[in-house]
Amino acid sequence: MGHYGTCSVGAQTLVACCADIDRDGYALVGAAMQMACAWPVATTSRAPTGLQSMDCDDTSASVNPGAPEVCNGADDNCNGTIDEGATTAYFADCDGDGHGAGSAVNAWYAFSPQAA
Repeated sequence: MGHYGTCSVGAQTLVACCADIDRDGYALVGAAMQMACAWPVATTSRAPTGLQSMDCDDTSASVNPGAPEVCNGADDNCNGTIDEGATTAYFADCDGDGHGAGSAVNAWYAFSPQAA
């Protein structure tokens, strides 16, 4: 489901595919189907037919509908939401020894503290 098939023309079997520049198995939103005699490099048989099959960034193989969401300020899984469910625990380091203490504070975005 969601994949194009093959068809025969004379003695040749053509395959239907879509461009997949980052080669993650997902075509970019709006990618057109093309017919070829063999699987061209950087293509996929997965049709971009719905949100669960459309790549929102075809320049990065780590960004696609099957990717896990990580805390980085980007929409890694192409669902239209940035960093959902990806939190990072931080601990206060009041004495500056590089080790946190006390209760963790969850934050949505990673940050680097400024040196005093």
